[in-house]
Amino acid sequence: MMTRFLAFLRLSCAFLLSCAPTETGNPPFMASLAFDAHSTDDTVGFDATDRIVVDEIWIDVGPTRFVLDDECASPETDLFAAELGVEDHVTDTAVRTDFMLEEASYCRVSVPLRVVESLPVGAPAELMGNALYLRGSADGVPFTLVSSGPYDIELTGAPLPMSEAERGVLVGFDVGAWLGALDFAGAERTGGTIVIDPSNNSSVLAAFEAALTSGVALYRDIEVDGFIDPTPPVLTAD
Repeated sequence: MMTRFLAFLRLSCAFLLSCAPTETGNPPFMASLAFDAHSTDDTVGFDATDRIVVDEIWIDVGPTRFVLDDECASPETDLFAAELGVEDHVTDTAVRTDFMLEEASYCRVSVPLRVVESLPVGAPAELMGNALYLRGSADGVPFTLVSSGPYDIELTGAPLPMSEAERGVLVGFDVGAWLGALDFAGAERTGGTIVIDPSNNSSVLAAFEAALTSGVALYRDIEVDGFIDPTPPVLTAD
């Protein structure tokens, strides 16, 4: 009964945006979680002069879970950022959400990349029933990449303090780690385009999926603007 009451209390906080301190004694605050694509490979990026150019990255991000450090071995408290849904992460507009979080340290952040069940306006048809869609070009040759998923990416590291003073964090999608080592030159082409999906260039897709988690990390969003800062990540995938 007490567990249900505490769950109700947390839900009330989320809707009212304010409440008394929780059972841990820590007050809630309005945190910010953003998602941004970037590249750690100088040959991969978003400019037409790059060897590998990324034009679109469509992903369905579900509710992101924050695990308290003092419950790391056996999580009991569910703290989630609101789901972002299907978004293109190659845009000039920040992709982020505000949510209520306890002032505390966190040992793990779980990022679910879900299978898409409904397409928003502008999303590619190939994304339906899959978790991730990329479009771009490699050495001037257009490519599309579709990965079925779903994926639940666990980001861990030293305890991450979160508070009103340090309320912004950002999940970075590193297209350099994802695409830099792929064998685009050896991939088969269909109508002048490289199609990478479970039925085409499956070995290239397997290499991408093997690198997927290594290209996801959590950063401090110092300016709370939804765009990645040139700082090291604070939580990374195993």
